[in-house]
Amino acid sequence: RGYAETLRRIAADGDERVASAALYSLGLLKDTAAVVIAGAVLRGTPELSAQAAWLLGEVGDSGRIVLLSAATDRLLAPDRRGAALLALARLRPVPSAPLIPLLAENDSAIAWRTAYVVARARSASAVRPMLAATASPDLDVRDYAARGLARPLTGDSLAPQALEALHRLARDTSPRVRVTAVRVLGAYGAGAAPSVRRAMRDPDPSVRVTAAAFAHLALDSGMGAWQEAWRTDTTFVVR
Repeated sequence: RGYAETLRRIAADGDERVASAALYSLGLLKDTAAVVIAGAVLRGTPELSAQAAWLLGEVGDSGRIVLLSAATDRLLAPDRRGAALLALARLRPVPSAPLIPLLAENDSAIAWRTAYVVARARSASAVRPMLAATASPDLDVRDYAARGLARPLTGDSLAPQALEALHRLARDTSPRVRVTAVRVLGAYGAGAAPSVRRAMRDPDPSVRVTAAAFAHLALDSGMGAWQEAWRTDTTFVVR
């Protein structure tokens, strides 16, 4: 207790390095009494906002309200909102519902962080908004939106729409998005086969390796597709 009290005083030190170290230590201690201090720093001291947000994520549920308030405050600077969003991903459960409107933010730095947090929440109620987010011009948003379309989340009603979106993302201009789409597609079984077979001929090696790793979930046991894949790519890792 004495250590925590000392650290709370030091968190107001004029030297940013000292204050940052104090906030970090308070986070390690999961000191819930530091929530008010961290909330004030998050909103008032740009240089220390990321450290303050991290502390609030570390203390768990005690930091939830403060982080949500900062993340959804459109009058707050984007860097501080972004720090709050990333810290929210550390909470259990991850609070996805209040963040869903932020997926449509014009600021891509906010939108992709929101998509990241919502994807980590693994929420079935977020599938429709994540479907819409797959059309984002920002590749980071598309990448995390694809992760939010996992088969266990979509249910039978949204699975066809999710499958269509994932097929589109498997042809995305970004190799990273294509890799993610192929990974998620694997759990859709035979419905993923067209994109998985195409991905095994992708110009990017990471996409081909990913497709090969998940092909057993999408392709049937007939020899034709497997022989074609074997002949198409002689790369050791793919084979």
